[in-house]
Amino acid sequence: MNKKRISIIGLPRSGTTILANVLNSLDDTICLSEPLWTFFKFGRLRNIGKVDFSEHSKELSDFLPSIYETFKESEYTNLCVKETYTDWHQESVETIDETFPTDYTIFIIRDPKTTYSSWKNIKWTYGAPVFASGRFAKIKYFIDSFVVFNSYMDSKLKSNENALVLEYEKLASEDGLAYLKEKLSGIVDIPLDLELKNIKNGIGDPKARISTHIEKYRVEHDNLTSEESARCEQLSNDYSNYYRQ
Repeated sequence: MNKKRISIIGLPRSGTTILANVLNSLDDTICLSEPLWTFFKFGRLRNIGKVDFSEHSKELSDFLPSIYETFKESEYTNLCVKETYTDWHQESVETIDETFPTDYTIFIIRDPKTTYSSWKNIKWTYGAPVFASGRFAKIKYFIDSFVVFNSYMDSKLKSNENALVLEYEKLASEDGLAYLKEKLSGIVDIPLDLELKNIKNGIGDPKARISTHIEKYRVEHDNLTSEESARCEQLSNDYSNYYRQ
């Protein structure tokens, strides 16, 4: 059986979790959501799901390789690792590059203004509770992370023929499954009648709220200041080859 390793990378609130849930709803696929973030935070995976990975290596350099060795003995075909990319926490994606050579890299992107509108509303935790009014929700940290993520994505797309980009807006549309089926053809098979499962185990931080809900596209962005809106629009212009105008 041809086993595949797939990485999924995006900014927080860009749609990485819903994509992980779609993939976890497939019978032949395991998608671990932020296993490296969980490893950095707890030193081990918790709430193991489809496969028991609890005997993974406690050494960072061997963590993902040991997970892959366990996966190879399972009945599943595809092992996906999903991580979010931020300016203040780049170690997870760097560890994937260094220790987990993937067959495919999937980036998911979302309109900057809508991403930041959602980003600004969430409760951030980074070692200790930091609420939406905290520093990680400020526009500076979003822009820094946006630039770092897009530079990384651009370099990967230029150097890796097996890297591709998914757009959240198309994933969230009524034809989202058809869009995924076309974009992921040859990587995973997406049935058009797929029912999303509420996967709660084995996909990351056990305190995280896992949902299959797709947030509808917000056009009002009523939680943003005029300056924040303008700066997000500038990001769309600066990276117009990826983002809708």
